[in-house]
Amino acid sequence: MSASQQYFFEKGIYHSYGYSFQYDINWNISAISRSKEATGFIVQHFSRMSTPPNFVKDDISYYEAWEVRNGNLVDVGKECDDRFIVTSTIEESLRTSLGTQGEYRITGDVYWIPSSSQLYSIVDSWSRETVEQTAGLKGSYEFQQLTDDYLVFKREPFIHRWSLITDNEIVFKLGAAYLNCYPEYKNDFEYLSGWLDSIFREQPDRWQKVRYTVLANFEDLNK
Repeated sequence: MSASQQYFFEKGIYHSYGYSFQYDINWNISAISRSKEATGFIVQHFSRMSTPPNFVKDDISYYEAWEVRNGNLVDVGKECDDRFIVTSTIEESLRTSLGTQGEYRITGDVYWIPSSSQLYSIVDSWSRETVEQTAGLKGSYEFQQLTDDYLVFKREPFIHRWSLITDNEIVFKLGAAYLNCYPEYKNDFEYLSGWLDSIFREQPDRWQKVRYTVLANFEDLNK
């Protein structure tokens, strides 16, 4: 466990073979606020950068805030408190990633703004609609008054990498993705063929040859 992980609990992590990913956590309120009955805001300075730049999703940076009252999180998510995600269907993730390699790098600097602070009213005045990516949390693109005096910890960078450059990579990773997602159809070549069609549709002839290789590998495995 990294030093920063004392401040949150990991709930789930998913890396696809394409560009999509998901990472869920819940905050450890008492560790962040250093109290079991604190009132204030957890503020995270979120930054997502991609290589190549702005791949699928625009690179972005903003502030988001979770309200805490008497030691309890008010802004409780249905599935988790915080989620790093770039989502799509597995088919779309693989289709868009064909012939590419890259990464998403997400950082989060986490601050505690107690109700006694002059910054509390500033955060409380933020709209829940200003930053679409906060999914209903209070958010802002700027927080010039914030200083490191309120910094609790810096999360370890979350990095998702993908590579679908070579034919061998594509054949192996598409096969693995299919078996992971559709194990009940592992011997159903008609279903596999249709699944591959959804990934390779309107792709150049070069990729069609790779498609046939994926099918041939499955046929060999089940002879």
